[in-house]
Amino acid sequence: MLQDIATIEYKHKKFVERVVDFDAVWALESDEGFATTDSNVFEDAKVIPFWSDKAYAAILPLTI
Repeated sequence: MLQDIATIEYKHKKFVERVVDFDAVWALESDEGFATTDSNVFEDAKVIPFWSDKAYAAILPLTI
């Protein structure tokens, strides 16, 4: 789902605020390593998604 720039900027701001407030980020990890996904910008790159809250990380199941 594509989002407009205002939505992206708002979500980025809220993410940073929550990370600063709680001094933590969340990522998904198994015995095989961290969950990754393809980059939307760089063709041959993988990225590690981070969340500002454990509950947000649990919403979207990813396969490692």
